[in-house]
Amino acid sequence: MARRSRPTRDRQKRCFVVCDGETEKNYFDYVLGRFLNDKRGIQKKLTIKTKIGIHPDHAKRELCRARENYDCVIFLCDLERPNLVPGDVQRIRNFAAEVKSYNSRQQPWHIFYNMPSIEYWYILHCECCTRAFPDSRAAENHLRRNWLPEYEKPMPRNCTEAEFFLAKVDDALQNNRNAQPLGQLRYSIPSCRDATNPYSALKDIIKILLDL
Repeated sequence: MARRSRPTRDRQKRCFVVCDGETEKNYFDYVLGRFLNDKRGIQKKLTIKTKIGIHPDHAKRELCRARENYDCVIFLCDLERPNLVPGDVQRIRNFAAEVKSYNSRQQPWHIFYNMPSIEYWYILHCECCTRAFPDSRAAENHLRRNWLPEYEKPMPRNCTEAEFFLAKVDDALQNNRNAQPLGQLRYSIPSCRDATNPYSALKDIIKILLDL
């Protein structure tokens, strides 16, 4: 009688994330990692390694030195404000093009944006907000004034502060899907054609990481 083969366990999935700042890094470390692994289950564990503000070529060198294989690379950037001078827009486009130059079928590289900042995503944890923000400070003030008076960067700074966000990620996803902001950007970015003011790509990032 042939020996029954043992079921094979899926290899642990890994994602390398580059953020603009410590606030975004903390959200991935303290909130999104827990949320995604709760959804994926113990047999499909996901490990997220986060870095702050490194250039795409630095990220590529670090990945080449790593002992582990990473299944995808994600850059998350804040656009900060809807009105940028042409030089800033060109720098954003050049940066996006460099990120995409490392893209491959074996290891997809993605770049996503928040407009104006991750604080809009935080707001979506609490309401389906469609108002346009002139800059990231206005989004911070809206969050602090209406929902989280104690908010300050780089929250969440620990697991206790993360609980507020962790309990509301599903609400944020639903609000993100339902929101239809009317504010338009005055510039276009090839990798962000549907961006509005406000805008968050966290729902797209979450989908990618759930599907890994």
